[in-house]
Amino acid sequence: MMQKPLRVVIAGAGVGGLAAAHELVHRLGDRVHVRLLEAAHELRPQLGAGFSLSGGLQCLRQIPALSDELSKISSTPKLFRTVQEDGTLLASFPAKDLVGDPPALAQFMRDELQLTLAKTLPDGLVECGQRVVSVDKENRMLHTEKESDIPFDLLIGADGIKSHIRGEHFDKEWDREYSGLSMYYGVISNDEVKKHGDFRFQEGAITETVGKGNLQLSFQCGPSRDWTFAYAYRCAEPPADDEWATTDEALREKMSEITKFSSRAMHFGIYHTPPRSVSWVNDRIVLLGDAAHATTPFMGQGANQAIQDAACLGRLLSEDLTQIDAALQEFYKIREPVTSRIIKNSKFAGQLRTADSFMERTLRSIAYRIMFARDGALFKRIYQAETKPVI
Repeated sequence: MMQKPLRVVIAGAGVGGLAAAHELVHRLGDRVHVRLLEAAHELRPQLGAGFSLSGGLQCLRQIPALSDELSKISSTPKLFRTVQEDGTLLASFPAKDLVGDPPALAQFMRDELQLTLAKTLPDGLVECGQRVVSVDKENRMLHTEKESDIPFDLLIGADGIKSHIRGEHFDKEWDREYSGLSMYYGVISNDEVKKHGDFRFQEGAITETVGKGNLQLSFQCGPSRDWTFAYAYRCAEPPADDEWATTDEALREKMSEITKFSSRAMHFGIYHTPPRSVSWVNDRIVLLGDAAHATTPFMGQGANQAIQDAACLGRLLSEDLTQIDAALQEFYKIREPVTSRIIKNSKFAGQLRTADSFMERTLRSIAYRIMFARDGALFKRIYQAETKPVI
């Protein structure tokens, strides 16, 4: 007798949820029936800024439906630079020295990657306007604003740092925590950068600029090679949740003259979910990505770890569908130590890189001298270790 397909519902069509859908479809084929429910009424272009994929990119490249598409929407860095606010160069490395040749790293605009992941899935698999209202764990039934009864054999909560599913079915005290840092994020056209110029923007380079109490990062994304510019700074209280767009011209001026010309401006507090001894698995409900282990962005691993979650979960489920519960426990066992370490290390990296007091800046100078000594041998070793997929 032929086994019925495993009914999997994924809540959340961010990068992690979409990657999970791809992994399941790719690895399980007709042994699985996937529904991906997204609360937003549409996946919108021109939303969000850019980020780098490293270990996550290596996972996505293994999916046939994506292998030819990723290069069309990404750009590859040629150089890594670290400078001081006055323009003094602290370190500079060719990208191939860190991540291989060709580099196992690329920059994407969030919206372009999200839309590409969605359009390369089977038609109808992504359902927008399907906000999850409640989950009946005992009867394995999910309820949205549109449908009262959606059965599942496995529910994947990929609904982000404010996860409704985590709040409903896991420890109520397991919530996001403000890091003490906030960020301005903007997108600047390559034409504007060429017109006005700034040492923070070097063609083909990822440039980190360290200052007193702040960190600036600039890099190009996608085929347009427009620039993402991030400015992280110490701040006792975060901006209000609904303050997604800043009108603080003084802040823009402080960051860089060129940032006056940015678009898609965002201003927000930086949060993470502190590691806890709380499993991401509750019966047939499992959390993935930021819902389970949101991290600050200072190691560039948020999206990367969500994609690696998806690859790990897909691999384990595909090995034996009669052992789903064991696969979920093994998933947590493999992925929890990795992501907990990244959360802790990223928090430390954020504090170090935004050093404010004299003592902190002295510590940062010492740390940078050690990391960048002998042509950056220690920095390269750390970077390569942290970007290698663990699935």
